[in-house]
Amino acid sequence: MQPTKICRALGLSYKVWKRILRDDEDAQALWEEAKAIERDAVVAKMYALAMEGDVSAARFILASRHGLSEKGDTAGAERSSVTINLPGSMSARQYERLVSVEHNEAIGQNG
Repeated sequence: MQPTKICRALGLSYKVWKRILRDDEDAQALWEEAKAIERDAVVAKMYALAMEGDVSAARFILASRHGLSEKGDTAGAERSSVTINLPGSMSARQYERLVSVEHNEAIGQNG
């Protein structure tokens, strides 16, 4: 169910639709219920496909309903992340100077 199609059917602009959802609690509740119905229908279809042997559908069901993935049980697991910051690139001139200095230090020259 696409909001733009709903807007067209109701004769509303998308901007008005968003305002109504923001300001009207009943509209919010109805929209959440509609999305839940849609979600349940999609999950039911994916479940049926999984039971027929569709591997992608089975992965979807295991991940969305049970927190399982090919990496193992991820439900409630704390995740770690690593951020690597790389320096910006050097100009050809800067690189030439760096190599020259390193070469000179390696052979014991100063200058």
